[in-house]
Amino acid sequence: MKVNWKYILILIAIITVSAILRFYQVDNIPPGLTIDESSQGYNAFSLLKTGKDRYGQPFPILFRLFDSIQVPLYTYLTVIPVYLFGNSIFSVRFVSALSGVILIGITYLLFINFEKNRKNHSLAIISALMVCFKHNVFLFFFEASTIISCSNIYLRLIYSCLLQ
Repeated sequence: MKVNWKYILILIAIITVSAILRFYQVDNIPPGLTIDESSQGYNAFSLLKTGKDRYGQPFPILFRLFDSIQVPLYTYLTVIPVYLFGNSIFSVRFVSALSGVILIGITYLLFINFEKNRKNHSLAIISALMVCFKHNVFLFFFEASTIISCSNIYLRLIYSCLLQ
């Protein structure tokens, strides 16, 4: 199979622009943390240091936040940037921003499989551009949001099902 480098370079440019947009001042815009973000960050820091959440539960399946429950995947993934970059706003929002960049590549691969003529990647490029610049998708990256992580998982599952 011959690789069309023009579309690969366009995709790399889209992913680069997306990374710049999502990581630029991710720790300053919006200022401060929401309650959910601070809870996820503190639980990730506590898991890193003690192996327990803030309520003393060792490696919980669900994290409590006052009277609600948080999804554990995002908190467990946040442990990695907290370890690498320290306990900061950037660390808490890193997973969401990185998920947004990965989402563009997954969208591209998903639309490649939908096209009948796989030599023409224009639909996949347009869909990657839409995910890169769509305002309602883009706004979720400024907060530590589990929506983006979950959408990545669902799209990966769909893509892996299409490959079989």
